[in-house]
Amino acid sequence: MQPSVKNLKRLELGQLQEIQRDFSWLLYMAKNFCGLSSPKLAEAKALRERLVVGKG
Repeated sequence: MQPSVKNLKRLELGQLQEIQRDFSWLLYMAKNFCGLSSPKLAEAKALRERLVVGKG
């Protein structure tokens, strides 16, 4: 049975949201506990934003 396009898009969006949550947690941990440098933090935030809108 083939999944519908609508279901696939919903699945992709759900996966993107899950990745975003994981990524946000990693950013939080890196910023607060690992002393991540500002340029790297900005780069990671930009990547997260691209993931959020699905352009990553």
